[in-house]
Formats: sequence, C-alpha cells, structure tokens
Amino acid sequence: MKKREWIQFILFIISGLFVSYFLILHVVHGSVFAKCITLLFSILGLITFMIYNKTKDNTNDQIMILIFFLYVFQLCSVLFFEHGFGRHGMGYLYAPRNIYKAYFQNSCNFIPFRMILFYMTAFLKQTMSIKYLFLNVVGNFISFMPFALFIPLFFPKFLKTKNYMIFIAITILSVEIFQMVLLTGSCDIDDFILNVSGSLCAYFLLKKYHVWTKIRKELHLNEKKKK
Repeated sequence: MKKREWIQFILFIISGLFVSYFLILHVVHGSVFAKCITLLFSILGLITFMIYNKTKDNTNDQIMILIFFLYVFQLCSVLFFEHGFGRHGMGYLYAPRNIYKAYFQNSCNFIPFRMILFYMTAFLKQTMSIKYLFLNVVGNFISFMPFALFIPLFFPKFLKTKNYMIFIAITILSVEIFQMVLLTGSCDIDDFILNVSGSLCAYFLLKKYHVWTKIRKELHLNEKKKK
C-alpha cells in the first residue's frame, strides 16, 4: 500500500476502536449480553466501512460515511441504551411475563399531541424544568435531522420528496416499534410526530438552498485538487 493508503487505513482502525469503546461506555451498566451485542455491531460496522473503502476512490465520501456511522451509533445508543433516558437495552430478556401489560399502561401513548401538550402545560405551570421540556420536545424534534443531510447525499433517489418522506416515516416507526418490543424507552406517537417533523423541516430547508448539490461539488472539487 502507498503511504497515503496506510495512513487512511490506520485512521479507519482508530475510528472503529473509538466507536466500539464509545458504545460500550454507554452500556457499561447494562448486561453482558448488551455489551457483546454492542461490540459485535461496532465491529461489523467497521468491517462494512473498510469494505466500502476498498470500492471507493473518493476519500471525502469515505469521511462523510464515517461521520454518518458515528451519528447513527450515537443515536442508537441514546434510543436504546442510555440509562439517563430510561433505556435498558434488551429489557425484555429479564422482564417478568406481565411486563408488557404494565408497559402498555405506563410507557405507550397512541393519542397525538397528548404528551406534547402535557409537557407544555407542566412547563407553564412551573412543575417541569425547561431542561426536561427541551429534552423531550426539542430533543425529539432535532434528533433525526441529520438523516435529511446524509441520506439524500449518499442515495440520490431520496432527493425526491416522496421517497424521503416514506423512508423517514418507516425508519422512525421502526424505532418506536423496536422500543416497544425490547421494552426500552417509550412507544409514543408524539415522538414519531416530532421526529418526522424535524427531519422533514431539515429536508425542505436543505432542498430549498440546494445544499446537497453544493456539498457534492465541493467534495469532488477538493478531491481533484488533492490528486
């Protein structure tokens, strides 16, 4: 391998190890099973990225892919393993048989805007801090926004509004269903509404200013200059 390729290879290894350590750190209080699953997916992610590296010549594309991997890993950590948000990873593995009944009663909401109005009312009555309101409302609104940047950038077919809307709706719905099945976090229609709304707002804003085209031109222009 050339010197440049060796440096690139070492950086990919370091990045993969960092991601593995970062994810394990997030589930350090979880079960051994959860830690093993996290490490396995980290390694698979690194292998996939290295295979992608062998088939692409554009270093800038690879860096963008790596940044997206880091974002997805962090998002998954918050959605499924972050204890501070009531996530317990694979909660169903050690839950009693009647836990699903209790989960549906206490952690599910299928009434649109019910929890959003609850948070707003509680904040106005000063029974809830602005930090808690920000995490539950603003946090959910912005959490899936990066998808609007990366997905159309990597997959041109999602530049079409209809395709992206279907993709993001299915993705977020899948997250809510997985949280319910795994008994981690809450299955909330308001989370779905906020996640989709935030991602679509970012998508339309990026589309209006042709951000994907500008980024793509800039990435390839810089790559040509390096060569």
